[in-house]
Amino acid sequence: MDLTKPAKNKTKKLLSWIGGKHYLANTIKAYLPLKYKLYCEPFCGGASIFFKKSKSPLEVINDINGDLINFYRCVKHHPQTLLEYIHAHPINREWFENDLKEPTSNKIERAARWFLRIRLSYRGTTTGFIGGRGATINTRALQTIQYIKNLDFTDFARRLKGVMIENMDGVECIQKYDLPDSLFYIDPPYVGSEDQYAKHFGVSICDQLHTRLSPALKELRGRFLLSYNDCEAVRELYSFAYITPVQTTYAMKINAGQKTTQEILISNFKLNLLQ
Repeated sequence: MDLTKPAKNKTKKLLSWIGGKHYLANTIKAYLPLKYKLYCEPFCGGASIFFKKSKSPLEVINDINGDLINFYRCVKHHPQTLLEYIHAHPINREWFENDLKEPTSNKIERAARWFLRIRLSYRGTTTGFIGGRGATINTRALQTIQYIKNLDFTDFARRLKGVMIENMDGVECIQKYDLPDSLFYIDPPYVGSEDQYAKHFGVSICDQLHTRLSPALKELRGRFLLSYNDCEAVRELYSFAYITPVQTTYAMKINAGQKTTQEILISNFKLNLLQ
């Protein structure tokens, strides 16, 4: 695995994630300013925007989820070994429901098990085997299994080369890396979705996050682009900023198709395509 070559601007999706921006990634990327020195995603999650955009002089991705950050660090520093650990595991419902949840002190093994739990569960929630409850494995599961067999972390490891990977509170991360030439893409847990992170990932997200985030961004020296669900509470918190409605699509329950909904992009600069 040659990581000396420069990272390509790939459009691959590494992780499925609650509230992930896979469907909005191209739109958000087009709104990002072109000139800045430091790029930071303080609530990176599946990092769809980060993996879509070209490299910046300085880059930081952060999340409070320790399993997620351990995975990214293993992809960055041990991509081939991580792949070997992943391929060493059987992929079936019994293993998913039992052995996969066993704790381990080995960071790479921990990353491998966590990644498989994400990939083999519906919408990356870590619960509920993607193959369904029947005796046979459905088409979605077969496609996922084939994806895992063909998995290659090379491009992702290249993209993460030189990137600071933090594991801290998102608001504290913003305050730590706020500079006049900083650009933040911010995708926090949405209002009303906080309990989903505790349920599926064991990560506690308190309601105060939203009221902490708003004043921090109001005083920001750098620039920010923020994604949120469109609701009155959010619009009131960000009455000082520019608000742009956007349409996006989300996957529904299994076999229930997709849903189109309106969200908002919030920024402290006017949004113009490809500035």
